[in-house]
Amino acid sequence: MLEALQPHQNLQELFILNYSGTMFPSWMRSQMESFLPNLVRINLYRILKIRRISEEFCVARNTAGTSFSSLKRLGLHDMAELEEWVTAAAAGDGERGTSLFPCLEKLEISDCPKLRVRPGIPPSVETLNLGSSMLPLLTGLDVCDGMSLKHLSIGWLEDMINLPWSIRHLLTSLETLEISYCKFLATLPEWLGELSSLRSLEIEGCRLIDRLPESIQRLTALETLDIERCSESLKKRIEKETGEDWDKISHIPNIRISTGYPWEL
Repeated sequence: MLEALQPHQNLQELFILNYSGTMFPSWMRSQMESFLPNLVRINLYRILKIRRISEEFCVARNTAGTSFSSLKRLGLHDMAELEEWVTAAAAGDGERGTSLFPCLEKLEISDCPKLRVRPGIPPSVETLNLGSSMLPLLTGLDVCDGMSLKHLSIGWLEDMINLPWSIRHLLTSLETLEISYCKFLATLPEWLGELSSLRSLEIEGCRLIDRLPESIQRLTALETLDIERCSESLKKRIEKETGEDWDKISHIPNIRISTGYPWEL
């Protein structure tokens, strides 16, 4: 069915849900960029048999450098068998080729537990959202040269007990960090204080965290601290004026702390 539904060339957003084929239709496998040059957003949901998103997905045959020149947002969700996503054209002598997604700004990935990104996240990406089952990707995260990630959201990583040390060097330009419903996350690392550009820190539903790192005092650019559905012990430690750790966060202009939550984690 999808084979016969090749969209109009002016299409800007493409959503595919519950596709059961073992490979993409022909208009997606070869020269998709030339078929759909105006695509700004692609979301793929619950495509259970696709194993690879290759260079052919976005590079026209017999051309050099053709890629998704307009694509700004990409979502990959619930693709249990997806093992590889190729983000750069092949190059010789072990060098990385040209990015196939030169304008991609926002990337969202969840429930793709086998996925590896080769050679790395496109350098144009500024916003990265990683959801359920994506701890292996987060731990082994690599980026193409020149990436300046500004916004990182991590959610529902139930097997994460700490933020991976390996991502530290990727976050030097980070402005917002959101961590939600990682129920076994018990501490935040001291290297958090090295994120000198961080302006907003949001933590939700991580109820094992009972204190903030000492290094949070070094985040002089931090404007917003939002901690929701936290533990009573954390709330008590950072209570305004009276909390044991209030001095750590007193420099932050906007602070919101709450312990209530609508369901049991």
